Amino acid sequence: MSGGLAGLQGLTIENSRFLDGTNNNHISIRNRGGNVTAKKNWIGGRVDASGKCNGYWYGNNFRKLVYIDNPAITHKFSENNFFESNMELTRNQSLTDATCNRFESTGQAVNGKATSIKSAWGTELLSSGNLPIPYASQPIMEINQSNQITHYHFKPASEPDEPFLYYGQFRGLQATNENTGCLYNVFPVTSGVVGGSGEGQTYNDVENIAVWAGFNTLYQDFVSQLASAPPASIPQIQMGIENAQVGMQLAVLEALNNSGELSSESYSVWLARADVIFSQYGQMMNMFCSDSYAELVSYLNGLSLSGEEATDKSNMVAALGWMQTAIAQGKSLFQLKGTDLAIVADMASETFGNYTTLLRSFLNIYYDIRIDPSQELNQNSRKEKSIKKYITVNFLIVPNPVEDCFDVRSTDGINRPISIILYDMSGRVVLQKNVVDSKMCLNGKVHSGIYMARINDADSRLMSLLKLMIK
Repeated sequence: MSGGLAGLQGLTIENSRFLDGTNNNHISIRNRGGNVTAKKNWIGGRVDASGKCNGYWYGNNFRKLVYIDNPAITHKFSENNFFESNMELTRNQSLTDATCNRFESTGQAVNGKATSIKSAWGTELLSSGNLPIPYASQPIMEINQSNQITHYHFKPASEPDEPFLYYGQFRGLQATNENTGCLYNVFPVTSGVVGGSGEGQTYNDVENIAVWAGFNTLYQDFVSQLASAPPASIPQIQMGIENAQVGMQLAVLEALNNSGELSSESYSVWLARADVIFSQYGQMMNMFCSDSYAELVSYLNGLSLSGEEATDKSNMVAALGWMQTAIAQGKSLFQLKGTDLAIVADMASETFGNYTTLLRSFLNIYYDIRIDPSQELNQNSRKEKSIKKYITVNFLIVPNPVEDCFDVRSTDGINRPISIILYDMSGRVVLQKNVVDSKMCLNGKVHSGIYMARINDADSRLMSLLKLMIK
């Protein structure tokens, strides 16, 4: 299931089953939009969520890797079961929070190359409630490249060891009190039965407004304390600020998930409380889905952005320019072939920000082409636990340029049956062949020149579009 060209409500999944695929690269949920909510699901394949996003993951049974890349705003994990799986967190995780989760039969609970991360899970007074199953398994929590994160756990007096092993920027401290509010029974225990207890209430906007207001008051109080606080108090104040921000953003997410029940006035208020990217998404999607490409270009050019966001916006503007030219030439954007399709896919691969996500969603929906950023795996993770790693696979042609024979290699090192289609620069298919042992020879059937090679793995539905130069 993919989220990308969705409305502001985003991707919402409840009480559903996603059965396991044939290999570790099978993805059950892929989200590229601004909101994602998943409650009480059996998720047999990987979860892959990238880009600025509010996310709430409650009562799910995860059976594969949960990969979260650069959300910047809140991702909250609560009451989930990670069975032989782990969380991998990369780039900006400054408001990603995890409480009351079980990590069952896994060597690694958390890892990744986060550049920033929430300063604490749990508090000194109340543990996070995250537990290893069984307790003595001691899965690893490890984050590198970020600020330090404290995981407040609760170790019963009867247990000789701490519940987790901590490496990198993670440290574990004993909380004063066990988190007795954790249920640990919300997630489905088998693939045949979904749903569970807890969080069954209907949406109440008055109550949600009060929740947001309460967290906002806390946020303002903590911010006002920060300027005059002694150095020793700053970490606790910062933790309070983060927790208040998480609470406010989850209230916004809950409101947007129930936007159909809001008055227009209330909806406007909630939208104003959300990150600016949400209103941008709404306007961008309306223009893109109505084929108003020139209007979208003007809108994007009017945004004042910097750094990676500015680069990503510029790439989207360039792609929209190409699409307008293609339309002027009489081409249909929904029937692109060969080189044209390769050009769009190439532009969608230049950057992986919140603006070009429209382009990747377009390719996913209309051409079943999925383009994902490469996952930045933590190379320093402890090997003694035999940790499973899952990566986004791409293909390479070696050598390139080629005279006759070449190898098609996957970035994960696995040799798999593939199909290759060669297009000339006019979009005409010049060669199509199934390859079993990764080696392919042209045998003089294709003239020298530049071609586009589409490489597919039928089993896992991986795809790469590559330029191939034949001498």
